[in-house]
Amino acid sequence: IVAWRERGTVLVLRGKSLLLRGADPSSCFARALRDLDQSIRLDPNSAENLIERGDLHLRRALFQHERGADGRASWEMAFTDLERAVAIAPSSPHAWFVRATVWGTRELIARAHDGDPEIAWREADLSLSKVLELDPRRVDAYRERSTLWLNRAQFAKEKGRDPFPLYRAGEADLSRALESVPD
Repeated sequence: IVAWRERGTVLVLRGKSLLLRGADPSSCFARALRDLDQSIRLDPNSAENLIERGDLHLRRALFQHERGADGRASWEMAFTDLERAVAIAPSSPHAWFVRATVWGTRELIARAHDGDPEIAWREADLSLSKVLELDPRRVDAYRERSTLWLNRAQFAKEKGRDPFPLYRAGEADLSRALESVPD
């Protein structure tokens, strides 16, 4: 079971490498999906298997979005996998963190297609807050949540709303992140 997941994970990383070089990762992503599907068939209650496949779907959604295609179907599959993962392992900071990443990606897609990213921001914030409840020293969660606040502030500014409370929330999370890192 682990072998299927590990090979799928390596193929996802290879696909990410291809993306960084400007190449098409589709064949790597397709092979990774076959392996991750097999790992889930063998162990459907493994949160790690679902997290890895959700991450793959997330990468596909980003690839599609960057190419100007509609990534919503891939995002929906990522969302479904991460919802199952947090249901199986509700005390896993990793599952909640990847769920936040999925919702953060939804924000990009929402702005490109739907126009209003507010639901995505709320869900990402909920997930990151859960990560910090489970593991208050997760600097990456503070960093990501501050990015979320700063993106919301920029959106508010573009819409003519007051962005400063959102900027302050982002700055507060950056301060907490810095306090969590030892000197």
